[in-house]
Amino acid sequence: MTGKQATLSAVALAVLLAASASAQGSSGFSLGVGGGFAKSNDLGLGYELTSTLEVPSPFSVVRPRFDLLLADFSDGPNLAALSANALVTPFASPRVAPYLLLGVGAYMEETSRPPKFGGSLGVGLRLPGQFRSVVIESHLHLYLLADRWAAYQGPNSQQVVGLSFSRRRILWKPIGITIQF
Repeated sequence: MTGKQATLSAVALAVLLAASASAQGSSGFSLGVGGGFAKSNDLGLGYELTSTLEVPSPFSVVRPRFDLLLADFSDGPNLAALSANALVTPFASPRVAPYLLLGVGAYMEETSRPPKFGGSLGVGLRLPGQFRSVVIESHLHLYLLADRWAAYQGPNSQQVVGLSFSRRRILWKPIGITIQF
């Protein structure tokens, strides 16, 4: 199975799981789909697509959330990531619910195997609606690369020369919009 097939399979699985969870009525599960522009410390500008799945929690302030992230950058490899997060909502009203997001995850670039360990931090506002919520979020991801001096291999295994890469990869989505069902 190629990387693109694996990515598409993971997206399909996340959508199917979330759809079956939301079909169970008001079970506390929530599926979100969204995206935004992204910037990396050494891969340039790009975009990010995100699928989220929130699950019920016995605590009203903290909810588990799982994110599937796909990102594409102008100067480097594509990225797929799966993260497990704690969504902390200090207070919620019928009109707005601010939150903090803390998580850990596995990050896999198109040219690197196995997945790399990393973490994420985010802040956001949920604007609840009757059937859907709109989420506005800023998110920061940090993960370590295996080899600090490994250059990016281009799409046809041609080494990209003259680019400087660091050992830490930072991905920042300054603002993203997600629709939750």
